[in-house]
Amino acid sequence: MLQCRGFLVISHMLQRCSRDHLTADTLASFLHLTKHLVTCCSPNSDLLLKQSFCQSFLTWQLLDHILFNPALWMHTPAAVQARLYCYLATDFLADAHIYGSVRRVSTVLQTVHTLKFYYWVVNPRAKSGITPKGLEGPRPAHKDILTIRAYILLFLKQLIMIGNGVKEDELHSMVPAFDAKGGVRTIFKLLASESQLIRLQALKLLGFFLSRSTHKRKYDVMSPHNLYTLLATRLCAGGEGLALPVYNALYELLTEHWWPPSSGSRSKRTSCWR
Repeated sequence: MLQCRGFLVISHMLQRCSRDHLTADTLASFLHLTKHLVTCCSPNSDLLLKQSFCQSFLTWQLLDHILFNPALWMHTPAAVQARLYCYLATDFLADAHIYGSVRRVSTVLQTVHTLKFYYWVVNPRAKSGITPKGLEGPRPAHKDILTIRAYILLFLKQLIMIGNGVKEDELHSMVPAFDAKGGVRTIFKLLASESQLIRLQALKLLGFFLSRSTHKRKYDVMSPHNLYTLLATRLCAGGEGLALPVYNALYELLTEHWWPPSSGSRSKRTSCWR
């Protein structure tokens, strides 16, 4: 099972078979197997180290090729998909044994890929040029997609914030990956949103990315296309001036010092830069 990457083979065969085989009972079996793999290593075994390695490797295979594989579950009944992602967002990370077996950086990237290519609300091809996946079979209804996305986003949040939050070495891995995947382009698309809350969070994300980037990366990302000018243009596009939270976020971006978000909602505005 270990040497032949058995879970990869199982995943491949299940994708080729009818999705009728992927029922709630099948999902329950995989979830039970996950629990078994992370707890089966006996602490009294003389082969503890070898057992631990094999157990971890098998668990990674099961997670990557089965539970975290959207191509496998995309065309199953919506209730099965919702059950899977509800489990990931709640009981999965609440189990210390399972959480200890998760590779956070790769799992975050894999989950974002799932959102981007499979569980989109509006087909991204026209506006973003992204080729969506999972179109070869029936997709869940719009309301079910929204429910599943909510679970996936909650899973991402829990994955990032659990424990002591993101570790420094994980940030060093995430920042280059965010850059390589065109994350800044996504930020500027979000800055064109009609929702002030979305624009604010996009601005904070840009500031966090820049604060964790080297001077060379900042220059290579922002200067060639005059993105600071584009940032001002996007923020002033509404013609109503800058909301105070946006102004504060800009200050945080410039100083690279961050404060907790304010709980109160303010309507006070400051004049737009001209």
